[in-house]
Amino acid sequence: MAALALGLIVILAGLVVLAVGSGWFLPYFWMGQLIGYMRENAWESMAAGVLLVLVGLLFFLRPRESSPSFALPSRLGEVRITEEALREIIARAAQGISGVQQVESALRQRPEGLEVRVSGQLQPGVAVAQVSEELQNAVRSDVEQYTGIKVTEVKVLVRGMFSARPARVR
Repeated sequence: MAALALGLIVILAGLVVLAVGSGWFLPYFWMGQLIGYMRENAWESMAAGVLLVLVGLLFFLRPRESSPSFALPSRLGEVRITEEALREIIARAAQGISGVQQVESALRQRPEGLEVRVSGQLQPGVAVAQVSEELQNAVRSDVEQYTGIKVTEVKVLVRGMFSARPARVR
């Protein structure tokens, strides 16, 4: 939300600069009226300034998470695991399956559990349906075993089938 508000302010400031730069006089007139109003109503202007400074400080001082994370309930409190750590678990699960070369994953937390989307490349000659099912089972098993997060769905997208060694052309 803060990023949206800041983006809107920057866009509006850019539009004013473009208008002034193109020779349009109206922004000068508006700024002159605003400055005149602020001189005549000093207390209201100071209150608005203090309010703007406090709101700005709230945006900068509030705690932020460095990266998206998923909550794990615990007897002693809450444990959070980052999206990057979950992606590592998924990549390791995929490495253990014969025929899988490279994977990327996307995660979405749902009320009923975690939805995982895995896209990757397979080696030529493998049975796509069989390897995909093995990948789904391995991802679900490893994520649930290592994190305790319930996996509701694992979707697999095969992006291509590539050889580990490039073919020689004569």
